[in-house]
Parts: sequence; C-alpha cells; structure tokens
Amino acid sequence: MSVLSRRPHITHTSLMKRSIVGMGCVVAIFLLIVSFSGSWTSSKNIAEETAVTSTAADRLTHNTMASSAATAVLSRMRNLRVVYVTAPSKDAALKIARAAVERKLAACVNIIPGVTSVYEWQGKLHEDSEAILIMKTQEALLEDLHKVVIENHSYEVPAFVSLPIDGVSQPYADWLLGQTKQSGNSEL
Repeated sequence: MSVLSRRPHITHTSLMKRSIVGMGCVVAIFLLIVSFSGSWTSSKNIAEETAVTSTAADRLTHNTMASSAATAVLSRMRNLRVVYVTAPSKDAALKIARAAVERKLAACVNIIPGVTSVYEWQGKLHEDSEAILIMKTQEALLEDLHKVVIENHSYEVPAFVSLPIDGVSQPYADWLLGQTKQSGNSEL
C-alpha cells in the first residue's frame, strides 16, 4: 500500500512543493517515486497473458492462471533492487555509474546532481552539495555492486541503501535482468 493511499490528504503536488532539506527528505521522496513507478503489473496485463473464455469452468481456470502469473511476476520482482548512493559531485557519480554498468552490476544508473545534504560527521554539522545515484540491479549482485562503489568512492563511509522493487513492468524487469550479470539465474 502506498503512502498516498494511506494518507489521502497528501498529493504529489504538495509533496513536491515542500522544500527538500538533507538526504532524509530526498530518500523519502525517492521511496515515494519508487512505490508509484513500479505499479504497472496489473490484473489487465495478467488477463492479456491468459486466455479468457465464456464458460464458468474456463473462468475458474482463468482465475487460477492469472493468480499463477501474478505469483511468477512477484517472485521475479522480489529479486530486483534499487540502490541509492550519494557522491560528492556529478563527475564522481559518473565514475561509479560507469564502473557499475560496465561490469553489468547495474542495468541503469540515474544521476541527480546538485542536491544539498545536511549531516553530522565527526561531531561537526556539514552542509554539502552532492549527486544522487539511483541504480537498478538484482539482489544477487548487491555485494559486488557495493565493492565497486567502495573502490570508486572518495568518502570514508559512502551511503549504500538497497530497496526492494515492489512493482515493475514486465518488459522493464526483463530488460533489467538481461543487462545484468546474473540474468541466467533460474531463481530470477
């Protein structure tokens, strides 16, 4: 269930108008976007993949098939992840993104430059400009992806936050799996 469906008085517009201060707010909005952008697998899509006939017995079979198709799609989605990383600059983010995609540890990396992060480090309050990386990958690749981030990052403790993808269009999931190392894994 999405945040907006639980709190109907909040709209996309009102959330976007609020000022974003620090990484915590950016993460909250990012989580909201992820929860909405992945809601494409619908009963309509599942119905298109299964035969619909007019008899009651066939409708029962259809419902069972639709349920099985939904289970298969959800099983694949459980292994897909979005990884959130921050970097000190767009150039630093590009270095990490290129390494991740070239090694097939991420299918795609979005870079959002120019965010402001407010945090405490070693007892001092900091306010810095950073770039956000949003990486799409598989659960089985998280450890190797984390190593690539560490190898290519200038921070002593870089942010590396993995989030499960709750919903995704089947064509995009297939593309993501095809672009990353473990695409032949039968569990995906």
